[in-house]
Amino acid sequence: EPQYFYHVHSYHPAGLVKGEALGTADYDGRFPTIVGRGSVMGVQFHPEKSQRVGIELLARFVEWQP
Repeated sequence: EPQYFYHVHSYHPAGLVKGEALGTADYDGRFPTIVGRGSVMGVQFHPEKSQRVGIELLARFVEWQP
């Protein structure tokens, strides 16, 4: 089931090595929106403004153990 997150700009990560893009979005083309390496992860959207799915993602971050 697709999930929708609040993106407010057109910036996105570039030059990632294979395996660092953990999630993608599609807006006039596919782009990385969740990235990570080792024990560091980041998102290119606003989870706090993404309603229920954003809160669920933040809860998973809190529980995540690399």
